[in-house]
Amino acid sequence: MTNPMLVERSELTVKPGVEDEFHKALLEKGVPLLKGVGGVNFVQVGKGVEDPLKFLLLVGWETMADHTAYRSTLAAEDLRALMGPFVTGGAMEHFNVQ
Repeated sequence: MTNPMLVERSELTVKPGVEDEFHKALLEKGVPLLKGVGGVNFVQVGKGVEDPLKFLLLVGWETMADHTAYRSTLAAEDLRALMGPFVTGGAMEHFNVQ
């Protein structure tokens, strides 16, 4: 049996009128930034169908330790700075996935 992968699921809500700009910034800057972090297996972004102000960010981590280590890196600061002007709220959960 293989070790489970940690999947981080973030639901982000953005300000009205900036949906397209946020989506573009996330795809062009945020995803490559996260993909360059050690311990990241995949990054996926989704835009809400029923509510276009909502975005889904899925990040597959090797371990929770990798995710925890990332939180204190420059990459984490850069991602927060990238999203900060757009995001008004959200929620994050973690899942062990096999």
